Amino acid sequence: MLCKQIGDLSVRDFADYYGIPKDVATGSSNGCLTAYLLKYRCLEQKR
Repeated sequence: MLCKQIGDLSVRDFADYYGIPKDVATGSSNGCLTAYLLKYRCLEQKR
């Protein structure tokens, strides 16, 4: 869930198909999520 007004994001990853009931660190999905948010300009890139 993304709240653009305050820039807050909550992430939970469930991969039951692969035998992972819950990825508590969600590192495996954060990279993909960040790429998606940048592609669709939901985040600003700072240089």
